[in-house]
Parts: sequence; structure tokens; C-alpha cells
Amino acid sequence: MNKKKIGLTVGTREPLRLELRRHLHKGGLFKHPLVVHFVHDMEDCGQIHQWIDHKQRDIQKCIQQGAWSQFLWLHERWYRFQALYEHAECMDDKTFWRCFGDVWHDCEDIRGNRWIYRRLLGQKRPQREQMMSKAEQRALQQLPETIKIYRGCSYPNAKKGWSWTFSLHHAKWFAKRFDMLSGSPATVAVGEARKKDVLALLKRGDGGTVVIDPSKVVITKRFREKGTKSMQ
Repeated sequence: MNKKKIGLTVGTREPLRLELRRHLHKGGLFKHPLVVHFVHDMEDCGQIHQWIDHKQRDIQKCIQQGAWSQFLWLHERWYRFQALYEHAECMDDKTFWRCFGDVWHDCEDIRGNRWIYRRLLGQKRPQREQMMSKAEQRALQQLPETIKIYRGCSYPNAKKGWSWTFSLHHAKWFAKRFDMLSGSPATVAVGEARKKDVLALLKRGDGGTVVIDPSKVVITKRFREKGTKSMQ
């Protein structure tokens, strides 16, 4: 957070508030919906309190004004799907799906939010095409009836995920990204699917993300990516 930009000064020395201590994890990681930060001294958390208080005031303004995109981006990346889920009924259909597409594309933990997005996608809410820009909608329409897609993963069962790509290069990158942490070999799944089963195509400079129910994907091949840390 840029303190100068939002007019905050360096926080005073304050012990971490009792109601916030449940957000403090092993190693000093403070993981709160509005602030993710490392705590080195529990007695010196005034700046964290300032950040949270400031964001909470801005969030209330966004809710009152219906500024839903700004509302979501005031939350830390890990928590945006949760915020979207909790306020989905306050949004009109077009706004909801546009926010859904933006949050999906920016999310670093699609797998960890799967119960939320499955429930949201299962609502059959109208105007789902608004997840995509007009250009993305045209790109989806121009796809062949059967498409070849890839998914890189390093966790068991992650090949059953809902985010796929047209780019083998990007799939390999995702496969190797967390392979050392997972302890499982980096694997790339190759699949085939029907265009009509694609929920959204998000082409935003990353090879193109295909959002699709994994039960609609036929996996034709799997291979381990060579040279990954888990295989050395």
C-alpha cells in the first residue's frame, strides 16, 4: 500500500488488536481480507491498524455509491472472491459478471476459492457473457467447434480445475510455479473440449484463459515437465 498516495503517516506503536490476532499465522504472516503483511513485532502494529481502518471507511463509501469494482479491489487478492460472493445480490447482473471476470483473471488462488465460484457459476444468473469484453466474446465465437487446451498443475487433482489455456508455454510455466512447495511433479494436462461448453474466454495478455467445467474436458494426454525442482 502506498502510504503517501492515501495520506497515511507512519503508524504509532500499538499491540495487535485482540480481534485481529486470529489472522496472524505461523512465521508472522498477517493475512486479513484487507491487509496481508508480515508482522515482526506484535507490539508494533499501529500501521496495520491504520491500513485496515482506512480501507474499511473506503469500503463503506463504495457500498453506498455502488462502486463495486473499487470495492473488490480494496480487498486483498486472496479475498476478492469471498467479497464478491457476500455482496453478489447487491449488484445488477451485468456488473456482477464483469466483476466476476475481472476477479477470476486476477486471482492467484482459483483452486482455493473453488467452493465460491462453483456456487456462483451454478446460479444460472443471466448475462454471463458479460464476464468477457466484446472482443473476447467475438474471439470465443470464432473458435472451432472442438478446441485443444492445456492446464499446468503441481498439486494432486489440480488437473480437474476450471482454468485452462490455449498456450502450452503458459501451461508449463504454471506447472513449474509451485512444484517445490507442493512436493508433486509438475504436470501438464492436454485436453479437448467443445466450444459450446466454454463459460468464458479471457484474453488479457496471458495466452488466453479458458473457463470451463472440468467435467466437460476430455484429457487426451498428461506429461511431466522436465527440469522441475520436484524432480531434481
